[in-house]
Amino acid sequence: MRNYEIIILISNTDDKVDEIINFYKNIIINNKGIISKIENYGIRPLSYNINKFKKAYYITMNITVSINILKKIENHLKLNNSIIRSLITRIK
Repeated sequence: MRNYEIIILISNTDDKVDEIINFYKNIIINNKGIISKIENYGIRPLSYNINKFKKAYYITMNITVSINILKKIENHLKLNNSIIRSLITRIK
């Protein structure tokens, strides 16, 4: 299992931010992953417009999971229409 940081930008028009965070928390916990830290920075202005959005919710998660679970999370991030952008980086 490896350490990763996930940064998620959720559209500011979506009121289901807590549901989205809980969805990914459940995937990690149900597959024996570890969540070190979750931070919700709230609505922040974007550096440039993304899909006509000027602001978005910024969420960061520090997790420890296996590669299979990370791929599952990555697929869900791509399919979720509320998520504007996401970035997954490995932490040493």
